[in-house]
Order: sequence, then C-alpha cells, then structure tokens
Amino acid sequence: MGEGADLVHLKGLAKLQDLGLGNGVTDAGLVHLKGLTNLTNLILPYHTQVTDAGVAVLKKALPNCDINR
Repeated sequence: MGEGADLVHLKGLAKLQDLGLGNGVTDAGLVHLKGLTNLTNLILPYHTQVTDAGVAVLKKALPNCDINR
C-alpha cells in the first residue's frame, strides 16, 4: 500500500482484527488506522518508513493492538 492514500480505504473496516502492510507506509498513513479499534495484530515490514514515534502514537490510539515490525 502507499504512504497513506491507500490506507484511507480501511477506515470503514471497523471489525478488522489482523492487518499486514507493505513497505510504502509512513507515519502519515498510520493515522488512518486509529479508528480500527478491533485491530489486535498489525504487521509492519522491517524496512518500512514508519518511525518509532509513529508506532508509539498508533499504540496509544490502539492499546490492545500488537504492532510487529
């Protein structure tokens, strides 16, 4: 998926529990995942453009989600 434009389409998937993203995602794209309150597992590729700060912000919004890098 792209930096963030593609992730906007996930906003309506409120029941989504598991998600794996591609290398192109950035901190700006993670913003679109904050409403996925049932998300329990997120897999980010090792070589992603997401920073530790971006992960921390998302973890605060989704405390029950296990974010794997």
